[in-house]
Amino acid sequence: MGLTLASFSKISMSGIKTIVLDNGSGYMKAGLANDAAPAVIEPTLIGSTKHQSVLFAPQQKSVFVGNEAYEKKGDLFLRYPIEHGHIRNWEDMETIWKEIFSQKLFCDPSKSRILVSSHPLCERANKEKLTERLFEEFKIPNLYVANSAILCIYATGTTSGLVVESGEGVTYSAPVHNGYYITEAVSRMNVAGKEITNYFARLLSESGHQFTSASDLETVKQIKENQCFFRSPTHQNPRDKSKFILPDGSSIQLGNERHEAAEVLYNPLLVGQECDGLGGMVASSLLSSPLDTRQNLALNIVVNGGTSRAEGFEERLKSELETKLSKTHPQLSFTIKVSENREIGAWIGGSVLASSMQDDAWMSKHEYQEYGAHYVHQKCL
Repeated sequence: MGLTLASFSKISMSGIKTIVLDNGSGYMKAGLANDAAPAVIEPTLIGSTKHQSVLFAPQQKSVFVGNEAYEKKGDLFLRYPIEHGHIRNWEDMETIWKEIFSQKLFCDPSKSRILVSSHPLCERANKEKLTERLFEEFKIPNLYVANSAILCIYATGTTSGLVVESGEGVTYSAPVHNGYYITEAVSRMNVAGKEITNYFARLLSESGHQFTSASDLETVKQIKENQCFFRSPTHQNPRDKSKFILPDGSSIQLGNERHEAAEVLYNPLLVGQECDGLGGMVASSLLSSPLDTRQNLALNIVVNGGTSRAEGFEERLKSELETKLSKTHPQLSFTIKVSENREIGAWIGGSVLASSMQDDAWMSKHEYQEYGAHYVHQKCL
């Protein structure tokens, strides 16, 4: 379910800043409502020193966040506090938030309302913990937790469509009709960019290239983003081998691994996951939606997430849908829409929503104190 844009009016509370947070498994996007793009796009990453060295003098900090942690990755223990869309390490997550509020946005959270994105089918307990931490630890006055699928649709300037998002930790398809997502038609799997990276590392190891440490996997991720692609009718045959220069100056030759790694999104069994691949998920979402909405949804398939930037993503998805549905539902035609802003779609939609919400649409600190964290499920539909 969700909120329609028509139900909101301009913010009337003066002197209160509104922060929009899109807490991704791979990247954090943060900024102020009404802005066209997030001020912060950094890895959702924490790094702590492995040992004392001349690089880190005793008086220097031993914990690094985001880009700084990534730049020093070879000297740090790396941790991603969000796994498959759920926050698993709250202490690390709070460290990231504090850094963003104080050093990047220069905002006092106790004087700021916060809109946070949440994936469809997010664990209720995780959403409640998020509510508790933001009200208790950061003393925020108001909170809204918004469904990322609805936010992605708002980012397109419409209120209906089928959102297909594949990021670092989660891949899902969620139909949204007139500002409400159709819960029973949502499909989700914990196979996304991270699983492609891990499988790619495995394929590379079989070719004699060992990438085992957390820092090594960051290098594999970089290679993946530069080299991997999806096979489709326009990419039936693997391209010639490609050379990639590693950070240490050495190089590796890449062949079939570039498209074999991406196959995990359509064949999750490759990484031990017994679930539909992306094509089956999207087809299931369409056919589980009310009959009178299906054609409109099929003509408005909105692609989001960093993994969707890989070459051939749209062509492969369309091919899979045509194969799965052409015989049983030949009347359905498909249009897959992509944007240059596909990696920040949820944040843009959050900015649109937060800048137009009425005061009483937000969950207030008073409501939290009176009804508890579970009230977020009632207030933020």
